[in-house]
Amino acid sequence: NSSQQPLSLGEDVTITWSPELSNRFYQREATGGRGTLISYQSFDPKFPIDMHNGRVTYTNPGSTVIRATERANYVSQTTQYTLTVVKADQEPLVIDNITKTFAPDLAFKPTVSGGRIENKQVTFEKGYDPDGIVSLDNDRTMLKITGTGRVLIRATKAGNVDYNDVSRFFWLTVNKAKPWIKIGKLN
Repeated sequence: NSSQQPLSLGEDVTITWSPELSNRFYQREATGGRGTLISYQSFDPKFPIDMHNGRVTYTNPGSTVIRATERANYVSQTTQYTLTVVKADQEPLVIDNITKTFAPDLAFKPTVSGGRIENKQVTFEKGYDPDGIVSLDNDRTMLKITGTGRVLIRATKAGNVDYNDVSRFFWLTVNKAKPWIKIGKLN
C-alpha cells in the first residue's frame, strides 16, 4: 500500500534529570505510518511509559530504548530511539577566600554553603603547597595550619545518583602572628 509512510521517532535524545516531580516526564510521539494505532514500549522498567502516547516517566538518571510499533492489516513497522537522562548539576558552592593568623596546630573547618544535597560532607584538597602551610585530617574535612603563606584549596561536595559533584576553589592565606614578649616580674 503506497499510503504507508515510514514510522519515525527521530534521533536519540539526552535530557537532564529534574529535581521537580512535575518535570520528570518526556514525551515524543511517532510520525509517519498509516495513521493507525501506535503503541509504545520502554525497555527498562525504571522508565515506565504510557503505551498509548509515548510519555515516559523517569525517577533517576539512566538510559532506555523507547520503541514505537504500528500494526495495521497484519503488517507492522517499528522505530526506536534511546532516551538518556543525565545527572543534574548542583548549585555552586559559596565560600570566600580565608585569611587566618598563624597559631600552631590551629584546626578549622571552612564554612561552605550551596550544593543541592543536604547532609553531605564537604571535603578539601590542597594545591601546590611547597611551604607546608596547611595539612588535612584523614577525612579531608578539616584544615590544620602548619605554616604561613598562601595556598589554593578546593572544596568539593560529593554528588549522588541524581547530582554531579560540585567543587569550588578558594585561597587560604595564613599571616605571621604579631611578635609578643612576655614580661615577668623583675627582681
